[in-house]
Amino acid sequence: MLVAFYEKTNKEEAFIYALTKDLPTFIYEFLKLGIDPSEIFFPNDKFLNGRARYDKFISSLYKDEAVNSDTTHLRWFLESHSDLIEKHIHTIYDLNAVLSTLIGDYMNKLYFNNEKHENTYRLSWSLDEKNIEQNQINIPIIGSQDDLQDRENRQGIQDYIMRDLFVWSILMNHIDMAKVLLSYVKYRICAALIATKILKEYYSKATHGELKDSYMKNANYFQQYAIDCITQCEKNDPDQACQIVLQRIELYGNVTCLQVAADANDKLFIATPCCVQAMNNIWYDKIYPEQSRNRNRISMVIGFFSLGLLAPFVVNYRSGRRESKDESLHRSLQPYGITYSDPYPLEYPRYTKILPINRYMHRVRNFHQALRIKYWYHCVFYCFFLLLFSYTLLFKFERPTNEIPSIYWTEIVTIIFVSCMLIEEIHYFACLDNLSLPGKCFSYFRNLFKMLTISGFVLFYIGLILRFTRANTDDQFIAARVIMAIDLEIWWLRSLSFIIVIRFLGPHIVAIG
Repeated sequence: MLVAFYEKTNKEEAFIYALTKDLPTFIYEFLKLGIDPSEIFFPNDKFLNGRARYDKFISSLYKDEAVNSDTTHLRWFLESHSDLIEKHIHTIYDLNAVLSTLIGDYMNKLYFNNEKHENTYRLSWSLDEKNIEQNQINIPIIGSQDDLQDRENRQGIQDYIMRDLFVWSILMNHIDMAKVLLSYVKYRICAALIATKILKEYYSKATHGELKDSYMKNANYFQQYAIDCITQCEKNDPDQACQIVLQRIELYGNVTCLQVAADANDKLFIATPCCVQAMNNIWYDKIYPEQSRNRNRISMVIGFFSLGLLAPFVVNYRSGRRESKDESLHRSLQPYGITYSDPYPLEYPRYTKILPINRYMHRVRNFHQALRIKYWYHCVFYCFFLLLFSYTLLFKFERPTNEIPSIYWTEIVTIIFVSCMLIEEIHYFACLDNLSLPGKCFSYFRNLFKMLTISGFVLFYIGLILRFTRANTDDQFIAARVIMAIDLEIWWLRSLSFIIVIRFLGPHIVAIG
């Protein structure tokens, strides 16, 4: 049937027909013969020079009957601004919105009308500063460089269209088609994890029946595909494999494999040795991650109790790779990212010309920046805060009189501690990966411990207000005491948030995802 159709039409129409009719075998043959989908959906360099680059792509593949088909739950995630039952995807805004709903708003937009629109968006989120600087510097272009730029542009467009076709096949629940396209997609591990996230969202909306079971079955298939890929990468180069799961992938909206896997609750992928080692590397940062021996643990404790002053002498640090001893280090990773594998911060910038002193100062600094050490400081500070708050409430929280001062220094320190924790909580909220305010609120408040934290702050400041406004008699002052007592209990319960991550006190945070 398709051969007869191909003889009457051109290859472009035949390719689109095979896509819409879910004929993965023919798509595989077309791609094997060298048909470039980017030339079909972006003719005449429309991707770079056109004003509506995705018009043909959306009109051909996201038709209303396909979007509202009973074989997919895509319509459940589409917003409708009318009374019509049918949903639609007619613009890139509809497509970006549904992907943000399905995958998460921590992912940057994937679809843009034109290159100017895309560059403006990247500038607004500081995603493309390095590339823009290079384009501004490399003004003179010779013929060979021009050809190289054309090849890079063509390869980039091919990467985009294969990504778009794969995402489309998952949204339409064309799983066999997605399996074919996945073999032509760049960054397949991230693509497979995105597929698991979408299919699990479909599974959550499906009520019952064979379709619901197929969603979870296919989600498990793509998760296993990602596991097999990262396992093979780890066999070839363990260090590179750890960086693969942590790097932000521009092609998929600057998300990381580990980020998508955590959001999709892909516990089997997160439990792979590669992901565990990657998180272990982040945990220790510039400190050597293998700390299982008792000697290494004692060294860490000595460094901690000496406030890092003895750490450069007793703690093992990562060593950088150099071609020769005389070769100077260069920064390989941006300073605002995950830089555990970059030895540059262990020696630069130069604080002094005396190299041993400079190295000592950097090691002290990097010791305190390790997440494990920050966690220890957090535990010590929080225990001290709980004891101080308890002491203040039991012995120093009294109604002000002529003989008793209005407030003791212990209560002042407690107020300062709570205010500092409030500032840090605001900083945490602002730095969440979600790009929108509703997304940040959803990610923040779905954590039970964050609900306890907000309750603790609210009750503390309510009790503080009552402590000064209703202190005329002992009966009135009881209200402040009761509020503060409840608040103290909440702060004690909140201590479970860091106790459960201790291996011998509760399950590891990675295991519970």
